[in-house]
Order: sequence, then C-alpha cells, then structure tokens
Amino acid sequence: MLYLPILIVFIASAYGCISFGDEKLEEKRVLELRSKNAESLLNEKFVETYLKTFGYLRDSPEVSEDEKKTSGAAFKSFQEFMGVQGTGNMDTTSSVLMMRKRCSEKDILSGSEKKTAWEKSVLTFNITNFPEAIKESDFRELLHQAFAAWETVIPVDFVEVNDSEKADIVFSFEDPLNGWTNDPTHLSIAGASGTPKNPDTPRTRIWISKDETWGTNNELDQTNNDLFNVLVHEIGHVLGLEHSSDPNSSMYPLFERETDQQRPEVTNDDVEKLRNLYEIVDIGTGLTSEIDPLQKSSQEIIGGLSSKCPLSLQAVSRAADGELLIFRDDKVWRVLNNSVIMDPWEVFEVFPSGPSYVNASSTKVVDSQPLTTFLTCDL
Repeated sequence: MLYLPILIVFIASAYGCISFGDEKLEEKRVLELRSKNAESLLNEKFVETYLKTFGYLRDSPEVSEDEKKTSGAAFKSFQEFMGVQGTGNMDTTSSVLMMRKRCSEKDILSGSEKKTAWEKSVLTFNITNFPEAIKESDFRELLHQAFAAWETVIPVDFVEVNDSEKADIVFSFEDPLNGWTNDPTHLSIAGASGTPKNPDTPRTRIWISKDETWGTNNELDQTNNDLFNVLVHEIGHVLGLEHSSDPNSSMYPLFERETDQQRPEVTNDDVEKLRNLYEIVDIGTGLTSEIDPLQKSSQEIIGGLSSKCPLSLQAVSRAADGELLIFRDDKVWRVLNNSVIMDPWEVFEVFPSGPSYVNASSTKVVDSQPLTTFLTCDL
C-alpha cells in the first residue's frame, strides 16, 4: 500500500500561510520523502514548493501578505484537481496524493504555457537508450501500442529514425536528479519538454526515470508504476494535451497508483480536446466529433466516418502504399486517408504469405524508401 506514516500538517482553510524551513536540509528531507520505508516529513515549505512547481501558486522570490493568503486557496485548487474535497486543510488523503510520483509538467498552465498542435501528420521519433530491466523488444512493443492509442484519435503517424538529431521526438531513460526535471520536489519520474513551434527546441524530448522499477503488464504489479500509461501520457503532452483532473484519464498527472486500481485510459474528454486542438471535424456536419475510441460499444469513429472497429487494438502499422493497418486477433482493418476502406479482413487475405494472427508490428524508414511493415505472431 502507498499509505505511509504521515505527519499531517495543518494549512488554514481561508488564510493558509506556508512558512519557510531550513533550506540546507531541504534536499535531504525531500529525498527521504521518496523512501517508502521512511516516515514522511511533509512540512509547509514542501507544500509551498509543490504548489509553485506544478502551477497552483505563483512563484515569487518575495512572498507578500496577499500571496500568503492565497496559499490556502492554492492548496484547495490542488485538492479539487486531484479529485478530493477542496477544504484548504491538509488531511491524510491529500498528503498521500501530494507525495505520489508524477509527471513533471504543471497541472495549471498560464496562457504562455499552453500547448500547441503539430503542423504535420508524420512525426519521427528516436530512442536514445532503453530501460535496463525491460527487454528492448518489449519496450518497443509498449511504445508502439502507446502510439496506437493516439493514432486512432487524430490523423498522425509515428515513424522511427536512427538519428536523434533528425527526430521530432526523442525518448530517453535518464537520472531524474540530473537536471531533467527542474523539480525541487523530486517526485517527477517522467516528463515531456519542448514544443512543436519553438525554434529553439526543434524536437521534443520525453524523459523517463531510469531508476524506477516499471510495471509492464495489464494488471499493475507491486511496482505501482505502469510504463505503458506513462508512455501514453507523455505522448499526449507531445501532441498538445494538458493534464486532466479525471483520475481515470491517461492525462491525470499522478503515475503512482494502488495495486488494485484500474489502468487509466484515453477518455472521451481527452479525445475531444485533442480533436479540437487539431480541428478534426465530422465530414458532412462541420461539427467536431465527441468520441471515445476505447469505450464505444459497437462502433468507433475514425476521421469522422463510422465503421465497425475493435474496442481494443493489438497493433497498428503503416503499409508501403500509405494504408493504416489496424490489427486485432486474426482481423485487420484497412484505413486510407483517415477513412476505413471496408469491413475487417482476415489477416491472411491481406498478407497471403504472412501470419494468421498478429500481435505486434513496427514501421520504419529504410534508405528513404517507402515504409516497411514487419509483423510478429504468437507461435
């Protein structure tokens, strides 16, 4: 369980002032907070740092009386964003939520920090290194499925390249204390940096902590950190999504979850926000679709056209002729120009010499030639 022994700190409901502690001991104390076997030393200085780091409280070198009065309101905003009652008072539930490992992105963004959309439909990516405890092939499959979660929402394709300097998105496993997070709370275990339209950052970087023990199965194991969810989450940031206050959403900022807690998913609200950002509209109506590709009971909408599609996917890949191929079990759906061509085919009908069952695929550029699709099947 994640419920650690906690020294609960009181924050005044209406006029919550947060005092400053000994800054020389701050780094040691914060690192102690990360230890599951240590007694939490959560104090007012840490709470203030957290609220500033993640956008709830304006960061200022001088704290005025008015700003002190707003700290209680900022903590209330944190509670409400995390899905608990906003009292402005520290309680056990709020302190547990505040100590959970999370994304380094802010929960509340200012106008200048708002996300933007990419102006191209094919995004290249490069993996600079891999997690030590996970096979390279297993990580690639997880990443491919994370891409697929968004490829079914907007017309975007992800293609791997060998040169990180030529990639739009760079994935790396890094030491989180090595300047990647700029997070004084040391709670961030993954994040996305850079924006599509910033000339100073022509590529975006998704960094993931190399020190975590990551879970990779559908049911969260004892690690409580689901690598697949982290990948879906950070790719969502790269595409332009902000954090969601819905605990069931893949864009919820907290990664550390209970062992019996259901895996987050791309919710209808996530889909609607992303499609609005990319101005995806229904053909014939001019209205933006409100869809949830993971929850539709009988039909899923792709590119504004209704088609019988699977409720969950096992693989998505790009064929040499530009078709998007969606696999589930022994069926394959063919999508061209963001429109489903027809009802699903048997895999052997599309690939006569290929496997009858597909559970993974990958797409890459070979010598600048058309994309090549590789298939893998269970034996």
